[in-house]
Amino acid sequence: MEWTLTVIVIAAAGLFAGGLSKGVTGIGLPPIATPIIAMVTDVPTAVGLMAVPIVISNGWQAVSGGLLFASARRFRMVLAAIPPGVCVGGMVLSLSDPELLFALLGVIVVVFAILSLNWPGLRLPEGMESRLAVPVGLAAGLVGGLSSLFAPVLASFMLSLRLKPDEFVSGIGLMFLTGGVTLTVVTAWFGLLSPEGWIAALFAILPVTAGQIVGQALRRHIDPETFRRIVLVVLLFIGLNLLRRAITG
Repeated sequence: MEWTLTVIVIAAAGLFAGGLSKGVTGIGLPPIATPIIAMVTDVPTAVGLMAVPIVISNGWQAVSGGLLFASARRFRMVLAAIPPGVCVGGMVLSLSDPELLFALLGVIVVVFAILSLNWPGLRLPEGMESRLAVPVGLAAGLVGGLSSLFAPVLASFMLSLRLKPDEFVSGIGLMFLTGGVTLTVVTAWFGLLSPEGWIAALFAILPVTAGQIVGQALRRHIDPETFRRIVLVVLLFIGLNLLRRAITG
């Protein structure tokens, strides 16, 4: 594909918007940026373009709150299960069209977001966190490998644990980092990006970082319950966008 000025401007705007959401809520980079980029590129290029920004932004997010090692211990089984899922998802992306998965995932995310917004006491029963760790990691990796969207599965799981904002941001950043590193390898293995695409992926770090800095500054002024509701609204947007992609292709 040709990287014209129009393509670059639209992609940069999408990356800044995704970085802004990520700085405020800890999620939203690929869900917001990927569909915008896909307006001016093909889907594999849009997915591949997110690989490097996902790694850099989430590496920063995972260590910024000082909870890296605590998050790694608590969520180690989720982290171990993400890479195999990404590998399968990347293989499917290179061979087929994932609209059905987008539709199913979109319905699940929309229902979860609506229920959580209307019943704020909704949470995962005690003892279920460890049982769901591996299935959640595999599912998140599969979806992430198909679309670069790790947030729907992981954010739904993390919100159900009723974590403090800093715990949520650190933990989910570490999970996204794991998925992003694997996605970078899978992107290279299956040839989802051209050499020009890899150069663009490196430059994509700049607008994402700018948006993330602004978003983090805003997050310091948000109380935990407002933070939770913002995350749920972002999740609702993600779910509706997944349904749109399933319907329109």
